[in-house]
Amino acid sequence: MNLSVIVCTRNRADELVNCLQELGEQTKEIEGVEIIIVDNGSTDHTKEVAARFTTDPNSRCRYVYEPVPGLCTARNRGRVAAGGIVLAYIDDDAVPHPGWVETILDHFRRGLSVCLAGKTVLKPKGGIPAWFPNTLYWVLGESSFGQVQRFLKGDENPNGGNFAVTAQAFDSVGGFDTSITLYFDDHEFYSRLRAKGYRSFYDPRIVIDHCIDASRLNKPALRQRAYRLGRGVGQLYKTGKPKLASRLGRIVQRSLLLARVGLSWCLRPRFDREFTLWEHVGFVREVASC
Repeated sequence: MNLSVIVCTRNRADELVNCLQELGEQTKEIEGVEIIIVDNGSTDHTKEVAARFTTDPNSRCRYVYEPVPGLCTARNRGRVAAGGIVLAYIDDDAVPHPGWVETILDHFRRGLSVCLAGKTVLKPKGGIPAWFPNTLYWVLGESSFGQVQRFLKGDENPNGGNFAVTAQAFDSVGGFDTSITLYFDDHEFYSRLRAKGYRSFYDPRIVIDHCIDASRLNKPALRQRAYRLGRGVGQLYKTGKPKLASRLGRIVQRSLLLARVGLSWCLRPRFDREFTLWEHVGFVREVASC
């Protein structure tokens, strides 16, 4: 098996259909490719959707059930089930552009890198609200690496919903850290890859459409996302086991930033300021907790 495409999913059965249909089209003429659906404890009709693709004798799909919630757990479960030399991860609410599978295979056949980053294009249902600034498009997963193939630099990281890595490199760093249950688990994973001397290559031809439901683009949902992002940064910070003095210093620093952003938002309300405010609240909450 040359390539295992791993789709981790939870309660997005309708979006999953679009992803699997396109992957099925792209893989039906390519040998040595499998599609692994990791159902991370869904309570909707995900299993029935998966059955439509796995019961066909010509299908490349396999269904795996992982009851323990958490994207890191699901990604690691997908790796356990995978037989491919290369692991390609794609989100359940994404649809790969034509050539996605073949371009990934070509990259690894040529041995250009052990980790490959693709491009993410936002395709929100109903469009992006006018009050949502383009400076926050990264929150929705939009890529920011440009239109030129290149190695990623410094702390640039592939999008966790559109990347591929060799199974050997994945195993060498122990997979994803399941103690990170919010955001930035992919950043932590890539940092360990970099520490091993592995480099990530970006290819803008490996494109997915990120199909975002309108229910995730209202202000209450985005405030909650900002809060969870802040907690995710705090959770990532705590993996380094900082001393109490360091934690107190970070709490004071973020509290001051919180006060400044809060004042700016009160004087001139803008959603980017409100979003940043909730990020700081989440960070302080997480770092202050045991």
